[in-house]
Amino acid sequence: MVSKLQGAIIAAGRGERLRNSTGADLPKPLVGLGGETMLARQAGALMAAGANSVIAIVNSETAQMAGEMKLAIPRGLKLVVRDTANSMETMLALKEFLEPGWFLAATVDAVIPQTELVRFVNESRKKIALYDDKDLGGLLAVTR
Repeated sequence: MVSKLQGAIIAAGRGERLRNSTGADLPKPLVGLGGETMLARQAGALMAAGANSVIAIVNSETAQMAGEMKLAIPRGLKLVVRDTANSMETMLALKEFLEPGWFLAATVDAVIPQTELVRFVNESRKKIALYDDKDLGGLLAVTR
């Protein structure tokens, strides 16, 4: 049975389309949504869904701007700075930082209702329990 769940956020992109549409010259993780950055919002959502800790991979621009803006990093969130070519490379880089065991990964801009994220985690825990002694690679949720 899954007892410890780690969270992971893929946030190393520049967010060019969002920059162009908002006029704010900010990388996507630092864009405000509902009074907090997208990065803080996603970290909070993963922790509320049961993650004990969250690792976010951000690019060097995001890390530099967050420092310049003196943004507070939510408790339980660890930033890893890595400039990657694409989301797949970012996802593969996670393996260096995650402990063995189960994790819940999301992109920084996955705006999922909290109840749905919690439901996914709970259903995943049930599925994992069924396959605990077998080779279950993972579970994937796809949203519209």
